[in-house]
Amino acid sequence: QQATAAGDGDQQNAQNNGTDLDAVQDALAGNSGDIWIWYDDSQAVIYNFSADGRVVQGSMVGNSTLPQVEGTYEVREDSIVLTNEDGSSEKTLTYTYENGTLRLFDGDREFEFSPE
Repeated sequence: QQATAAGDGDQQNAQNNGTDLDAVQDALAGNSGDIWIWYDDSQAVIYNFSADGRVVQGSMVGNSTLPQVEGTYEVREDSIVLTNEDGSSEKTLTYTYENGTLRLFDGDREFEFSPE
């Protein structure tokens, strides 16, 4: 089962000050499926976070799945930084974490879930 992004989201500049970074990482790694962030009806970026700080990122365009990129992630106070395997590229996702609900933002697209 895959989780699906909420679609167009207005990114909130909510403060994550005092956020328990371990709780955010646990929420990412505890998600039961891939995290799909849709850009439109035919294009999505797919993330799968592991508890050991590893992440696999893939993309879907139309009916084609592009090769996956493996790397690591680091949860920071204001963002989640993804670094590919050879360290040559970084991508930053922003997030909010309030009342057990994690919202990830990739540009103006968002994904929201409440870890169980």
